[in-house]
Amino acid sequence: MKYLLTMVLSAVLLLSGCMSEGEADGLHSFDSSALQEEVSDAPYQPKLPTELPYEVVKTDFTGALGDQTEDVVLDFRFIGESDQQVLELMTFNGNDIEQRFETEPIDHADFTGEYGEQQMENGETVKLIMWKDEEVVYELTTAGEVSKDKLIRVASSFE
Repeated sequence: MKYLLTMVLSAVLLLSGCMSEGEADGLHSFDSSALQEEVSDAPYQPKLPTELPYEVVKTDFTGALGDQTEDVVLDFRFIGESDQQVLELMTFNGNDIEQRFETEPIDHADFTGEYGEQQMENGETVKLIMWKDEEVVYELTTAGEVSKDKLIRVASSFE
């Protein structure tokens, strides 16, 4: 019996050691270097996440929406393997953005912002985090199964 217990514990320790740190806490590492290259010609360079709640299989970037002198919007989408794995990031280099639904304040160690949820007509719940860093406003939204805690941890990973 002791031998079996020792083997099971050894296997658990070995497997947990093989997990990356990001996977262990429910987040996956994300290399934003390709997106950083895409935004290099934009009027400003926003920070991007280094961790996401799922493995990203595709990213979409739409740049420089709006007036080229102020309030330029950059739009990013981080897409996973399923329809529920889509995270959208919109950044604005101008005035604060208009809140689309009711939010509550977040006072995290890495940022201060707003969090909100809204039930859509199709039954999905949209979750949103907004914050401002160095004159850039960030709006991170998802309708997927991402908890408030994970969304906050994603927002705190921006570099």
